[in-house]
Amino acid sequence: MGAFVQISAGSVGGGAANAGYITRTSAVEEKEALYHNAPDDVERAETWEDTRIRLRSWAEQVEAEEKARHGNRAGQPRTHYRGKISYEEEVEISVQEALEDTERFLEEEFPEAKAVAVVHGDTDNTHVHIWMSARQVDESKVHIDNQQIKSMHKTMDQIYQERTQRESRNAEKVEETRQFKR
Repeated sequence: MGAFVQISAGSVGGGAANAGYITRTSAVEEKEALYHNAPDDVERAETWEDTRIRLRSWAEQVEAEEKARHGNRAGQPRTHYRGKISYEEEVEISVQEALEDTERFLEEEFPEAKAVAVVHGDTDNTHVHIWMSARQVDESKVHIDNQQIKSMHKTMDQIYQERTQRESRNAEKVEETRQFKR
């Protein structure tokens, strides 16, 4: 079927936990991360443990800043997004190829976003987890609507097809499901 992308909003309390989850040593075969407009101190980590600490610290800082901006309004502020790109089980894809695909995806769909992505090899299918700040480089909020979601699926289908020379129908399947639910 292809490579599938999903993204969901996170709120106060979940960012640092998600950052810890995506960088956990038991899931990461090759200790590599993709840094997309991430703060320099996060990217300059010298060891994997330092990467984990710096990413969690950044996530905590983002949460504190969003909470302060949110003030006393009702509800929880959107602090970050959790993303995942999953490849079919039968597709052999290297860590480097998965990171290249993710970098292209982020460049095309979220060029100004601040994110870190990590490839996991702890399941039958290669997948990439993305932690993305809810604020872009210019400090404006990332906004994901239905058009953006459709665009994300189409972009990932194109990337997958170019990478594997196999047809991907995820964008079509997602739209069929959406129409069915209506």
